[in-house]
Amino acid sequence: MSVDDMNVLLFKKIRSKSIKSIVTKKSIDYTNHGAIYVVYGMDSLPIHTEWEEKIKVGDSILKPKDSLKIMIKSNSGVSVLDYEQNKEEILTTNF
Repeated sequence: MSVDDMNVLLFKKIRSKSIKSIVTKKSIDYTNHGAIYVVYGMDSLPIHTEWEEKIKVGDSILKPKDSLKIMIKSNSGVSVLDYEQNKEEILTTNF
């Protein structure tokens, strides 16, 4: 499967989610090539490695359905992170 094909599958899964929650945990799945996840409520979302420092436990995470942008609200401000701007890093689709 090509990088583009993997991104299409990943983006489809991410777009289907509507998120309005608090990050309760960050997790690394060593059995899945060290994939990094943020955990919120009863769900999780894979994140890019460069986003790991931008998202902290206790931050608010917001994402409207059909979007590839997540908003992170913290005490230090608001960040908007866009999956489409990081297509070169292949994320897991096992979430």
